[in-house]
Amino acid sequence: MRVDHSGVNHGGPTGVRLGRLSRRGLLRVMRDAEAARSRADAVQVRAMARFAALSEGPRGVAAEIALTLATTEHRAQRMVAMAQALTTRLPATLTAMETGVIDAYKASKIVDATAPLSDEHAIAVDTAMAGRVDGRNPSSIRRAVVRQVAHVDPDGHAERARKRRQERSLQLVHQDDAMSTLIADLPTETATTIYTRVDRIAKTLRGHTETRTLEQLRADVFAELCLGHRQSEPRTEIFVHVAATTL
Repeated sequence: MRVDHSGVNHGGPTGVRLGRLSRRGLLRVMRDAEAARSRADAVQVRAMARFAALSEGPRGVAAEIALTLATTEHRAQRMVAMAQALTTRLPATLTAMETGVIDAYKASKIVDATAPLSDEHAIAVDTAMAGRVDGRNPSSIRRAVVRQVAHVDPDGHAERARKRRQERSLQLVHQDDAMSTLIADLPTETATTIYTRVDRIAKTLRGHTETRTLEQLRADVFAELCLGHRQSEPRTEIFVHVAATTL
């Protein structure tokens, strides 16, 4: 699709005079372009899976694709793995791409969530998700597929949750401009309780004379609680935890 905001038609059936379109017309162009990209993603997926199948071995496949697409070998490896999953274990998801319903990024949410599953369970989840992805954003698709994974493979889901709890961790990552990031991998109920407490305290500090944003207040409250500079509230707090898969 060749477009120009000046209103000049570049010729051919795909030329679009953006300068002459209304707001609604521009939204239609964006929607159609998104669907076209989804179909193009599906073509690339099938070509990539076929290319990998015709190769003598996995070594060199990612390197050739990375060179062709001007990307890194690591990303190329992920793309190949995704293409193989879509063409073997997730046919309904690939069909959704081919019909312009979802793009590669949205499809990756289904691929990633079903990666630990057996082929049988992955196909069951893929079938259950058919017809449920249209109009959803990536986060919504991720939540929906996680619910299906828990339903199709409850024992495996529980075991994976147990292992993830064992991998809980805290990391310090130094960034630029004298800033750093703390990354905490915690059980959902623990992380939710921490965030809820920090958020509640931060919101009580907002006022007409407060110049800090809510995000800044949350960060400052979190730091003060960790460093012991802020006393915990004496009142009792009751939290009701709901498994993420039920949301």
